[in-house]
Amino acid sequence: MTVLATFLLFLALMIAPSLHAQSDVSVDSGFRIEIQTVIDGKPSFTFTNLFNDTLTACVIRFYLSSRPTWHAELDWDPLVQDLPINRVGAEHPLDAGTSKTMYLPHAVGESLPDKVEVVAAIWADGETFGDDKWLKVLLKNRASLASAYEGAIGILQKGMDENWTRIQFLEAVSSKPTAATLAIRNTLGGNRIFDAKPQLLRHALQNLQAYFEQKLDLLRKSRPAFDG
Repeated sequence: MTVLATFLLFLALMIAPSLHAQSDVSVDSGFRIEIQTVIDGKPSFTFTNLFNDTLTACVIRFYLSSRPTWHAELDWDPLVQDLPINRVGAEHPLDAGTSKTMYLPHAVGESLPDKVEVVAAIWADGETFGDDKWLKVLLKNRASLASAYEGAIGILQKGMDENWTRIQFLEAVSSKPTAATLAIRNTLGGNRIFDAKPQLLRHALQNLQAYFEQKLDLLRKSRPAFDG
């Protein structure tokens, strides 16, 4: 093989992955959406907030051009998703002009979605976009989580006032399954060291309570207002 042929082959191999990485770019209702085929071994998409305010939540739909209806749906809301049981890769609101890359939902063995659309969105100043039906879903999720935090804070305070043991706390949350009580269960469930160290148990519970109160405050201050 000649030097020129070798160079051309090398160049083709270098360019091919970059051509394969991006399959579609579109701008829809103030969002730039890019569909990638594979990043780090996983299909993904990137969406950019083109508005002049921070995006706090949205509903995203995924389509296959070969099908008449939408393929999958994603509710994205950092206020709802960032729980202490999953702090790794915690979600944050999307500032104006910034982007976020996420996994592209698809069925194994089927074609990847070739269209991604933001069908509803909420910004930090309370402005909204999209179908009222999906906006109500986002606000209902926030109201539900606010209620869960209130319930968990009440359990923690009652238990600390009455000096409950680790087992008593676990029994109290077992009949009230919410995202917040699950965080309590995960904190206490495998940590038997708390049985012999009540002060350490109280410290862990105070940290959880402070976190729940912080998140509850953020939810109550979020706009637009919700019934929660």
